[in-house]
Amino acid sequence: MEWLTWAFGHVCGQGRCFTVGGSVLPLCQRCLGLYLGAALTAGWLIGTGLWRRGLPGRRIFPLHTGILLAAMIGGMHVIDFGPTWRVLCGLWTGHVVVVWLLGGGRELWLGVTGGLSAGDCSSRRHEIHSLAAMAAVTVVGLLIPRLCAAVG
Repeated sequence: MEWLTWAFGHVCGQGRCFTVGGSVLPLCQRCLGLYLGAALTAGWLIGTGLWRRGLPGRRIFPLHTGILLAAMIGGMHVIDFGPTWRVLCGLWTGHVVVVWLLGGGRELWLGVTGGLSAGDCSSRRHEIHSLAAMAAVTVVGLLIPRLCAAVG
């Protein structure tokens, strides 16, 4: 665990970390959420094939904007409601960043290669998947502090 603490020490302040089984995790609560949110979202997008659809639809954009604004306010410590809030801010940021990076990468690739879009990125099914993923990430964020407290 020491090498993880050293490695993540270059990108994480490690100030507010969860304790699990008597060991302090090598990431702060926000970074834990960030990496977990990014990993869960990437797995979801790749597993469902939705990464091929490009950028999210116009109706999802305001939701992602609001989530990033809330996470930014939390990240700057303007509002801090505790560990659950910090994990949620990280999860939301990781989720939105991966959705837009994979979607934007797909759009960029299609633009460079002259390919056609693989599907309508504003379809009802895609929007439902996006909302379900946000709900799932939020539920994970609400459970992490409780799980760490129960194990720790």
